[in-house]
Amino acid sequence: MTDQEFNDKQDKLLAPVPQEFRSAISYHAYEQGHSAGNNEIIIHLSDLVDALLQPIQEFEKRITTEAYNRKQQ
Repeated sequence: MTDQEFNDKQDKLLAPVPQEFRSAISYHAYEQGHSAGNNEIIIHLSDLVDALLQPIQEFEKRITTEAYNRKQQ
């Protein structure tokens, strides 16, 4: 896998993740997989995004609702 292919796959996987979480998720994937190469990093990145995306989206929904409710008070 070329560096460009790696970057493209990483960007695609991280696209639905809020910017604030991307570097932490990328770092964990790199730490877990870099010794086995870029394909392994992508596998770990995919697993992390799959595991974290729903809780992150639920958190975003909750804080948006809480902010809206505060404005209404």
